[in-house]
Amino acid sequence: MKEYLIVLNKDEDTISIVNLESNSVEKTIETDHNPHEVIVTPDGKKTYVACSLGNKLDIIDNETFEVVKRLEHPDFNFPHGLGLTKDGKKLYLASTYSEKVFIIDTETDEIEKVIPTYQKYSHMITFSPDGSSVYVPNIGSNNITVIDVQTESIINHFPVGPGPEGVAVHPNGKHIYVANQEDNTLFVIDTKTY
Repeated sequence: MKEYLIVLNKDEDTISIVNLESNSVEKTIETDHNPHEVIVTPDGKKTYVACSLGNKLDIIDNETFEVVKRLEHPDFNFPHGLGLTKDGKKLYLASTYSEKVFIIDTETDEIEKVIPTYQKYSHMITFSPDGSSVYVPNIGSNNITVIDVQTESIINHFPVGPGPEGVAVHPNGKHIYVANQEDNTLFVIDTKTY
C-alpha cells in the first residue's frame, strides 16, 4: 500500500499529494479558497480540508484524490480546527468567527449538531487521548472550552494565557499544553483540576 503526504498550499488554493516512496508530487488538487487544516479518517478513505477563507469543508476521496463534496453552512465563518472521534464516525470542526463547533457524521458527511461556545474566536480542535473530551482554544476569550464527546455538550471553560491558539494533550492524558500567541507563553494545565 502506498503512503502519501497531503500538503496544503494555502495561498494557491490547492493540495499536493506526495508519494512518500518516490518523494514526488503525484497529483495536485484544486480546493476552495485557503485550505487551512487537514485530517484523514482512521480507515484512510477520506480527507477533510477546512478552507478557511472559502468558508467550506472540502471532502476528498482518497482512492481517486478528487473532491467529492463541498460542505457549506451559513455559520461557517473561517472554519478552522478539525478533529475525529476515535472510531472516526464523527468529525468536529471549529468555526473561528462564528464561535461554534460543528459535529459532522463522516458516513453521510452531513452536519449533525452545532454547538455555540459563547466564547470569542473558537479556533482549534484537540481530543483527549481516550477520546472522551474535546478542547477548543478561544483566542479572544483567553480560555479553553471543554466538550464531552458522549453527551456532545460543553462541560467547562478554563482560563489560560492571552490569545490561546495551539493546544495539545500529552499522550498520558494528564496535561494539556496551550500556546498563547499574545504573550509568547506555553501553559501546562492539569487535566483533572484545570
